[in-house]
Amino acid sequence: MMDMTEFGEAAPFLRKSEKELMMLQTVAFDGKKKCWVPDEKKAYVEAEITESSGGKVTVETTDGRTMTIKEDDVQSMNPPKFDMIEDMAMLTHLNEASVLYNLRKRYSNWMIYTYSGLFCVTINPYKWLPVYKSEVVAAYKGKRRSEAPPHIFSIADNAYHDMLRSNGESGAGKTVNTKRVIQYFATVAALGEPGKKSKGASFQTVSSLHKENLNKLMTNLRSTAPHFVRCIIPNESKTPGAMDAFLVLHQLRCNGVLEGIRICRKGFPNRVLYADFKQRYRILNPGAIPEDKFVDSRKAAEKLLASLDIDHNQYRFGHTKVFFKAGLLGHLEEMRDERLAKILTMIQARARGRLMRIEFQKIVERRYEVTLFNLSG
Repeated sequence: MMDMTEFGEAAPFLRKSEKELMMLQTVAFDGKKKCWVPDEKKAYVEAEITESSGGKVTVETTDGRTMTIKEDDVQSMNPPKFDMIEDMAMLTHLNEASVLYNLRKRYSNWMIYTYSGLFCVTINPYKWLPVYKSEVVAAYKGKRRSEAPPHIFSIADNAYHDMLRSNGESGAGKTVNTKRVIQYFATVAALGEPGKKSKGASFQTVSSLHKENLNKLMTNLRSTAPHFVRCIIPNESKTPGAMDAFLVLHQLRCNGVLEGIRICRKGFPNRVLYADFKQRYRILNPGAIPEDKFVDSRKAAEKLLASLDIDHNQYRFGHTKVFFKAGLLGHLEEMRDERLAKILTMIQARARGRLMRIEFQKIVERRYEVTLFNLSG
């Protein structure tokens, strides 16, 4: 994880500490019972399924209410380790309740910036926050979006570097085709109407003005890349820290944030470097990667994924990274947690067995000493 000390006092307003992340990893969670259900006041509330039959579900909410609702009205809940996640496209379960909960949780901790696939969502805090200082600007300089916490500075820096990258090629032909379209419009804009002369140096027709503006627009499009920022009003009274759930949901639906996340998840939104994947997930099946000889990180990732009981259509291999469909990386994390839990349980069992054997030996020795003492007396 990135060293947050360079962000100064803005650090707690941008990203959770490592201690908080570790605590969330240890929270008990039952994904089959925990869920979100509609609520008239808060839009959605946390609940636990107690019974399910005939398309109806009986749940008990956290405030003690028992409700029976349609199964279609129940929305799945993400594990606690996804709380306040920086990019909501990585959520295992994508639904309105989970998106709203994540934004509400981050906003309550004054983390006003959140990525949602293609978009950067910002919620108006209605108060000053120390996240725009010069040291924060310096900390974001040259950082890729995936490296630093969500922020408008990150969007600006990446847009600046996209502007400087004038000859980048996508490999799919899209960049070349775009250049050709821009070239066409720019050429058309630069050409005058044949057979017609200007009637005066100070006079411009509507057509010539249109061409001039189109030429400027195409020049700007050629030197930039699209970045989307969505500003959310949390409440109409401009109260710091307060969030009107229904108002926020209405804005998320209207400005395309929820649909943007769904579109992003249709592809392969999650990606991990081969070396990082090998190091983190080798524990899932150590025998898949030979230890007696060197194995390239990509080959190791291919062997490891092929040995796992997962849907092999849910990932793809790139030049330097492995790409995952939405939810698969979360599933791998759950498998890793289960594997670690088994290993730790086994270590604890062996350690406790060893300690109990030592204690038993001490008891036997003391008993032997007492017996000798009694016989000598």
